[in-house]
Order: sequence, then C-alpha cells, then structure tokens
Amino acid sequence: MAVKFSELSKKLKMTNLELRRAIKKLGIKVGPRQAMLRKEVAEKILDGLGYERKLKVKSKKSKPQVKTKKLKENQIELPKVMTVKEFASIIKISVSEVITALLKSGLMITINENIDFETAAIIASDFGLEAVAEKEEEKELPEEYLDKKENLIPRSPVVVVMGHVDHGKTTLLDSIRKTKVVEGESGGITQHIGAYQVEITNHKSQITKKTRLITFLDTPGHEAFTMMRAHGGRLADIAILVVAADDGVRPQTIEAIDHIKASGVPVVVAINKIDMPGADPERVKKELAENGLPVEGWGGSTPSIPVSAKKGEHIDELLEVLLLVTDMNELKGDPTGLARGLVIESRMHKGSGPLSSILIQKGTLNQGDVLIVGDVWGKIKRMENDRGERIKEATPSMPVRVLGLSGVARFGDLALEAKDEKEAKDIIKGRDRERAAKTIGEIGMAEAAQSIREGKAKSLKLIIKTDVAGSLKAIKDSVVALSTEDVKVEIIGQGVGEVSSSDIELARASDAVIVAFKVGTNLSAKRQALQEKVKISNYEIIYELIDDIAAALEGLLEPEIIEEDTGKGRILKIFKHHRRDKIIGAKVTSGYVSMGTLVRIKREGKLLGEAEIKNLQQGENKAEKVEAGNECGINLVGEVEAKEGDRLEFYKKVEKVRKIKR
Repeated sequence: MAVKFSELSKKLKMTNLELRRAIKKLGIKVGPRQAMLRKEVAEKILDGLGYERKLKVKSKKSKPQVKTKKLKENQIELPKVMTVKEFASIIKISVSEVITALLKSGLMITINENIDFETAAIIASDFGLEAVAEKEEEKELPEEYLDKKENLIPRSPVVVVMGHVDHGKTTLLDSIRKTKVVEGESGGITQHIGAYQVEITNHKSQITKKTRLITFLDTPGHEAFTMMRAHGGRLADIAILVVAADDGVRPQTIEAIDHIKASGVPVVVAINKIDMPGADPERVKKELAENGLPVEGWGGSTPSIPVSAKKGEHIDELLEVLLLVTDMNELKGDPTGLARGLVIESRMHKGSGPLSSILIQKGTLNQGDVLIVGDVWGKIKRMENDRGERIKEATPSMPVRVLGLSGVARFGDLALEAKDEKEAKDIIKGRDRERAAKTIGEIGMAEAAQSIREGKAKSLKLIIKTDVAGSLKAIKDSVVALSTEDVKVEIIGQGVGEVSSSDIELARASDAVIVAFKVGTNLSAKRQALQEKVKISNYEIIYELIDDIAAALEGLLEPEIIEEDTGKGRILKIFKHHRRDKIIGAKVTSGYVSMGTLVRIKREGKLLGEAEIKNLQQGENKAEKVEAGNECGINLVGEVEAKEGDRLEFYKKVEKVRKIKR
C-alpha cells in the first residue's frame, strides 16, 4: 500500500517543499524526487508532525476514482491533460461512448490519445457532468538546482526597466549601453542576446569602491515579471520605473507599479525627459505617492533620480544608486554544482541553427555541458557573452548565448544542466505527453502568429471582448497604435461581456482571432469554437495582450539585413590571383576576421569590390578567428582586383528582426 507525496502535503496543508524540509528535520529518509511513500512511512511523518488521523491510501492496482471532496453531486475533478481512456474511467462512461461524443464534436481521437481539460469539460457536459479543473501541484526544483547557503558569494544585480509607452525605456537602455558597456577585443560591439552588462565604479558606496558589473535585461519589464511568476522565483533583482517628467503617471505606469509590488523587488524611479518643456518632476513624485509608490521626500523610501536619457544626463548617478540598492540587499549566488537559468531570447540563425540566450541564476555553465531547455536539449558547442566573444563558462547573473540545442527554446523556458545525455533524453521523453497534449485544441494568438509567418495570412483580424467598456477602449487604442504602413490590425468585432456563439460565427466567417480580456466563454460557444476550430486567446493583463498582438504582426514584416563591421586589415602579399579565387597574406590591424565573413577591398579610399572569405589560416593551422595584431592567410572568393598594400574591411551581414513599436 502506498500514498502519493502530493496527497500527504495537501493533508497537512503544506507545499511539497515545506513538507520535504519538515521530513528532513524529523530524520526520516525520503528521496528528493520520491513521489510515492509506503503507508507506514507516511503515518510516521504524520505522527512526527502531530497529525493523529491516518491516511486513506489506494492500492497501485486500483482504478482512477472520482474525487468527490468539496464537489457537488454532478461535479467531477479533471486534470489538465489525460488520455481518452483515463477520462472515460474518471467519468465512469464506456470508452466507446466517449469516442462517439468526441466524433460528434468533430474530433477523431483514439483511446490512448490525449485530450485537454477544455475538450474534456465539453464532452463531460454531454453526460450531465460539470468539470472542475484539478489544482496543479506545485512544481519544485530538485535539490541539486537550489542555492546552497554555504556556497553563496556576492553577485552582480540583474535590472529590468519598466514604464509607460513613450516614456523613454528604450532610450534609457540605449544611453546606458552606449556610455557604459564593457569594452572587449571586438571593439565593444554589443550583440543583441536579450541582456547586456555594464561596468561601473561606485564611488559613493561605503562597502566597496571596486569596479563592478550590472546586468540589464533587454526583455520588456512586464515579460520579465510574468516569467518570474511562472517559475516562482526572481529573474530581476531591481526594477527601474521610468516616468516621463512632462507626462506623469499613466495607465501602464500604474500596471508596472502593481507588477513591481507583487514581485517584491526593490525599485528605483527614473524621472526621464527633464530636458523637455513642461517637465515637472515634483508633479511626478506627487502622482507616484497617490498611486502607492511614495519616493524619498514624499513620505517613502524609494529613490528617484531625474534623468535625460536622450542627452545622457545623470546616468552615472542612476547607476550609482543601483549599486547602493544592491549593497543594501546583499545579493548573492551559488556558482557551484549544476547550472540553472532562464531563456531571455531565442531564435533560429540561418548559418548556426538554434541560438538561445540564457540568464544564469545558479551554478556554472561550461562549454560541453548538456542542457535541458523546456522541450529541447543539447550539448553546448559554443558559448558567447553579450559582446559576441567566445567564452568557456558562465556564472550567476551572467547572460550567455548558447549553440547546440536541438531546437528553438521558448522565451521564459527554464534551462537546467543535466548530468549526462541519457538523463536529458529521459527527462525530455517524460515531457512528451504534456507537449503533445498542448497541440490538441490549441487555440490563440500563437497559432495566428504562426499562420502569418508561414504566409497563410496577410493581416491580423481581431474580435475583442472585455469585462468593461473602459478596458475595451484602452485595448482598441493600443492595438490600433500598433499598425504601420506595412502591417495592419483589423478590428472586425468588439463588445463587453463573455464570448458568445455569434462571436464564434463572425470569427469563422472572417478567419479572425477572438481576444477575450478578463471574460469567459459560455459552454455552447466553447463547443462551437472546438467544432469550427476558431482561435480564442484569453488574457488577464493588458501588457501581455498587446505584446502577443505585436509579436503576431512582426511575422508580417520582412527582416532587415544590416552590415556589422568586425575589423580591418592590410594585404601583405598575393600568393594566388585568379579571376574569382585569390589567396592573400594579410595583417589584421583592428578588431578581428573570422570564417564566413565578407570583406571590402579598398585602395586609397576607393572601393574596388567585395569578396567572401572561404578559408582562414594562421601559421600552418586552419583558424576560425584571427585577432588584431596577427598575420594570416585568407582565401578570397569573388571577382575583385587586389594587390599588396590594399586595405581590407571585414564585415558580416546580420538578419535583424524588425520590431513593432509598442
């Protein structure tokens, strides 16, 4: 006889993590991942914690039972995902009857295939039952991915920037990047990997005056906090709330304040645009106090710094304050053991394959380590920092771009280092069922974005339903503002109240997406949406709604190709000179040259032509990259004239995804 660990934690009204800590104090041996307990062990735990009642346990061979605790007579509790066979067993109806009901709803699903809760709830209603979602068990990380107190050392702060649209969040980040980004051998060019580090000497700190690093997230602030909620931990240590001095507190400012308060992270207010006519920092402070965030001098302890991101004024002072807040909060990380992090950016690169940017939170990630990221995994072939330099390891608070994963990871995915490839494969197999279930009846903005990317749709049509008229107007205004000359949103329907059958009919006829903000969908409309394969997206936060629509629109934009200079050189000797194929000896005078880059050949400032670097050799060995000050052999391909003394400009073409201004 055995009992589930989760049932025991529910019985004691404790989280799984709290219970495991309590068991450890009792001296009872239970594995860190053990999901089932022997009856006598469970009762020993109950006795040790002063709980006298015995547990009712089920035999391993017993069939799934309907959970009736606190449920009405016609209610059943269903998990998020289940097979048709499991569903039939729970509702005590034959499998053949369930499959028949699914067929009537337009779904051809076999006995061992998965269905999600929404689908199961509709079928359950056919049999006079009301489905209630089973509460998901708290997902806790294995012990090896948690910080160990004895190994904690000081680490750099991770900072996120939040605020209302057009208040200067992006300009502030750009200003910090341009003036303080850590210089590297590649000329200080910052690569876009979702975060970057700046170097600063804190002269005001009484703790240390050493040069220190601050990590800034390029991720929109609200996305960072959404990610934090999803994984029950902190992605950012400090938030900068940007408020325009000439505009004051706006709706998204208030929403940002709510995010910050809910997360519990310390905040620094940057009162931006102090150089603009009509700037009134004192009015901003007053409005912040009225909205529950009083700053210093207005009855609160939150620091506020007046800045001009456009002119770069008081940026140093803002960075100094960030380090002071860091010192006060004594931020620490554990660089030992298996690495843990979160994906902050991910994309498919034409030449390299899947690239994922990860913010390391615990442990040290090394080149060659095996990494599990959401539903993909791989052995790390290459690691780069935010300046595009190859590195061998990454420690807490450090953003790193990795190459070697089997696919493109999702934004916000948890990245965990595996002990070996076998463990990684086993874990991925265990996630297959949940991943497969997500494809059944998956409806929403993500599907619309995919259709746009694949060229199946040329515009984004929306039907917007909200809880109140005020929300409807705010969403409409924000959505319309996303439209550009190249891409457009069409609002073909709108209204206040739950999604109805008429909304489904309109969406089906026009191939539109229904956006439901803080409203539900009645049962008949759900059934109709399932049959008609109409896409519905449900939201509770305006930020997330606007971002998803913007992401879908970005699928319509053609990428921008930009040229990124990597270095310069000079031709020392010509070894082979054919019309399209040349071998030259050269010296790299600045930056670097690498395999696959392109080169402009100039003579006395005049462009002679361009060529591609086919092979690169340093001494007798082939080279991937040659740094400034070194000589090398280069095999050029291209119809261009060249002779000794000609100047070389090395560059690469980068495909830049065009963004919608939000």
